[in-house]
Amino acid sequence: MPTLIVKAIKRRVYHALNLERMSDKFGVLALNFIFLMAYFSLESIFVNTLLLRVSGGDMQIVLVYRAVTFVFSAVGMGIVSALSGKINSVMAIRTAGVLYAVAFAILLIGMDHLTSLMYVVGALVGAAGGFYFLGHNMLLTHYTTPQNRALGLSIMTVIQGGMALLMPLVSGLVIGVSPGMIGYRVMFGLAIGAIIAQISFVRKLSAVAATPKKGQLRFALGLVWKRLTLRLMLLLELVRGLRDGVFMFFLNIVLFEIVASESIVGLNAFLAGGASIVAAWLYGRIATPRNRAGLVAISACAAVGFSALLLLNMGPFTIILLSVVNAFLAMIVMNSSVNTSFDILGQDEASRSVMTELMAIREVPMQVGRLSGIVVVGLFPATLLGYVHAMLVLSATLFAVALLLHIIRLVRENEAKEEHPNLES
Repeated sequence: MPTLIVKAIKRRVYHALNLERMSDKFGVLALNFIFLMAYFSLESIFVNTLLLRVSGGDMQIVLVYRAVTFVFSAVGMGIVSALSGKINSVMAIRTAGVLYAVAFAILLIGMDHLTSLMYVVGALVGAAGGFYFLGHNMLLTHYTTPQNRALGLSIMTVIQGGMALLMPLVSGLVIGVSPGMIGYRVMFGLAIGAIIAQISFVRKLSAVAATPKKGQLRFALGLVWKRLTLRLMLLLELVRGLRDGVFMFFLNIVLFEIVASESIVGLNAFLAGGASIVAAWLYGRIATPRNRAGLVAISACAAVGFSALLLLNMGPFTIILLSVVNAFLAMIVMNSSVNTSFDILGQDEASRSVMTELMAIREVPMQVGRLSGIVVVGLFPATLLGYVHAMLVLSATLFAVALLLHIIRLVRENEAKEEHPNLES
């Protein structure tokens, strides 16, 4: 009977997520992604609040920590790219798990001295993220096709939103009700357990065959130089990163500065995770290559409008409302941009042959954009009103993302007409 119940639940999940349209390998990758998001969600929220606690509420320390993670994310992807002949996608994911485990062990043991250790922890977390997401994205592009890639991205973001529902809520409650720093230690210990489980589970993934060739990075750079679509893609990732990096953590730490409660921050992340799930579900059903720019333009208008509400009221409720709206809009923007980038990266055999190198190259402008977003925040006064003005400026950059998506679509359509003139109507 239990077996029948499990099978029935599995069928319902597959039907709800449309997994029957995806390959078995994609299913394994999706399950592996659950392990990552269990501890990724914990680190992305509660290391920030921990830093605020041990530093006496110094927002600048959190911004510096996140800047370090962004820099080393690009470094991690660069290492995988440079050693692509020796490090395949599965090895990259396994290495990321080891780096994350070391980072959480340092957090567990050296928590009281985190302001001194944050550079080491940030470097480990950033490099681990670079290793993981390059390997993950490589497998994602190979386990999906242009016809089902939007659905594949939607499924991954549903998983991301689901874990963003569960983990912050549980973590916030555990940390909030535990005396002193005990709650942080409990959650960091559980994170190490999740990492160990993932490293074991990753053996079920089948790597993309590595075909080491000399000069692959040079060839990839040559493609970028020759192809307008690739250059536009890199510009798109840079502009998207301006807002993307800051809004991944900024609203939570602003809320924490006001309420000083991990439980409320966890509830906020829970509600935002629900919005992400709805957005991912909706994107998978309405998004097409032709309407991505329009969806992002609508998202830009909403982002600026809701950010402006903070000028009227900077209370916890308004910040939570903005967090929920932002999570919804950010998922639409991210999926539209990433789907477009993946279409460009996998458009022909030449680009697919150097996919690892192109992924690493793509990471550089993305992290430059994220670092630039932190710089923008730093240029405004370190007050709640200053933070609101920074959020408004960064939200306005989404209009540039929409414009770039529109330009990329036109360029790709023109290229298709040049290659197949007989298809012109």
